[in-house]
Formats: sequence, structure tokens, C-alpha cells
Amino acid sequence: MYSIDFERDRPYLTWESIRYGIEQGLLAPESAQTYASKISESAPDTVDACIVELLIAEPDDILTALRQITAKPQFEQSGAARALRAVLLFDACEAATSNRELLLQTEEIYADFENPADMDGLIYYLPSTDPDWDVTQHSEEENERHLAEKIRAFSTAEIHWLHSRLQ
Repeated sequence: MYSIDFERDRPYLTWESIRYGIEQGLLAPESAQTYASKISESAPDTVDACIVELLIAEPDDILTALRQITAKPQFEQSGAARALRAVLLFDACEAATSNRELLLQTEEIYADFENPADMDGLIYYLPSTDPDWDVTQHSEEENERHLAEKIRAFSTAEIHWLHSRLQ
């Protein structure tokens, strides 16, 4: 399971992306309570009865309470997986201590999100999709650095998409 830095990532997350993450086994159910807690601290005027119910829910009831929140008409499911993936990839870019570590974390996210086609060119064991980069002409270290740069650029673009979606 992934952990999220709610202080940094909360503006990019939605109830739908939290729900998607829990339903897919990517996030612990308690992450919904942490998200609700951060919202209640920063925007107490947005807390309603459903959020309070989530905050006090027993572990086995968290997903049920979260489904009540996302069942409201103003919530949409489209983009929830992409939003969560963007946040997790951004966190991986921030946390990676080496290019190799970033490649491995990206591969894990790729697999956990059922191999999204837009990430195919970022996976080290798949054929390169970069017509301007011949992997046979570069060392393993150069190839890893190049791929890590592509991952960071992709992550930045996804965060920009997410940010524009939330405005």
C-alpha cells in the first residue's frame, strides 16, 4: 500500500481518488479518515454529517462512510484513478533517492494501475518509445537517467493537468 503526504498532496486529491485507492487496495482505509481530518482542520465550513460519520467510523465501516460521501450528486468518478496515480507518481519522484529507485517505483505504480498506455514509455523493461533516444548507444546509467527525466516530466505534466482540473 502507498502512503500519502496529505499536507502536500491534499489539494490534488479528491474523495473519489481516495475511494478509488482504498477499493483497489492501494491506500489503507484509514487514509480516508486522515483526509477528512485535514479537510476539517483547513475548511471546517465544508464538514457535513457524512464527513463526521467518516471521522468516527470503525475501520470496517470506513469504506461505507466514504461511499456515502461520494454518492452525492456533486461528485464525479471520472479522473479519480488518474488523479491518484498523478499524486503517487509525484510522491515517488520526490522520494526517490536514485534514478533506479524511481524506475522501480514507477513500474510498481504502472502495475498497480493496470498498465495504463500513457505510461508505457516510462517503464524500463518495455521498448523505448522515444525516437530520439537509441538505448543501444548509451550506458545503463545514461538510459536510467534519461528515463527518470521522462518520468519527472510526465509527473509534472500530470500534476499540471490535475491542478487545472481543480481550478
